[in-house]
Amino acid sequence: MLVLGEVSIPESGVRLLQDQVVAFLNDSPIAGEGTLAVAESNVTWISRSDGRGFSLSYPSIIMHAVSTDCSSFPHEHVLVVADAGKAEVQLAHQELTVGDGDGEGAEEESEDGNLIIRFVPSDMSALDTIYKEMAECQELNPEEEDMEEDEEEEEMGE
Repeated sequence: MLVLGEVSIPESGVRLLQDQVVAFLNDSPIAGEGTLAVAESNVTWISRSDGRGFSLSYPSIIMHAVSTDCSSFPHEHVLVVADAGKAEVQLAHQELTVGDGDGEGAEEESEDGNLIIRFVPSDMSALDTIYKEMAECQELNPEEEDMEEDEEEEEMGE
């Protein structure tokens, strides 16, 4: 279970606000419907019931896509895979360490320590817009490794 915290809609750079979006961690709903905010600096989801939520910075997002295949998940959705180590979210204790008896914990969210988050809007026509805005904002936030590679390529070209 994702532990929801005190977050707010970013004050600047908001590209999209989508109400009535259910967020899922793996296949379990997090906290009913909420508002999804796609901003230039992060993606934020806030529960309508208690005003708590979570935020993912773009460097923590490994991949995002629109999934229309309902054979593996019952709803069309925007799939987000985030690096649990880079994500600024808290997981409940049972998800952080699931003991196997030898004192070593294993990441439960996925085998490689990634979070699988699904955003399901009530208005399915918003899927492509959510994806497009996230893609544009992610381009504004390149990873430091990508920036270093670009600089090296420029130096080699000179």
